[in-house]
Amino acid sequence: METLELDPSLLLGVKEIDEQHKELVDLINHSRAILQSDQDLTELAQIFHRLEQLIIHHFSAEELLMVKYKYPGLQHHKEMHDISVRRTFDLDVSHITSDPKVGEALVNQLSEWLFKHIKEDADMVSYLKKQGAC
Repeated sequence: METLELDPSLLLGVKEIDEQHKELVDLINHSRAILQSDQDLTELAQIFHRLEQLIIHHFSAEELLMVKYKYPGLQHHKEMHDISVRRTFDLDVSHITSDPKVGEALVNQLSEWLFKHIKEDADMVSYLKKQGAC
């Protein structure tokens, strides 16, 4: 598994959002490192719990900005958030700690999701910048 990098082209220019995206990348990379080592997989379950918390917080922060600045795509963007949470975290964590392949599959899914999500955020951020939000 490759280490993820948030290259400059994926930085959106909103400090709070970019910092949260970077933290998500760091947690995914930490998960990858655990899976590639002989470490106890129980730490992986803790990291996934932290990822879930961070993603929910991140989505809430984005949604608050969209409401505050009357983003016209709010409903659609929120639906994408809701689908992402259901798909990503509708998994029994005990499977992660007992089978490394389940952890690897989830890490790969999170990696793909994160970069797709950042690209989807670009339109919202562009709108927010025009509204003077950042």
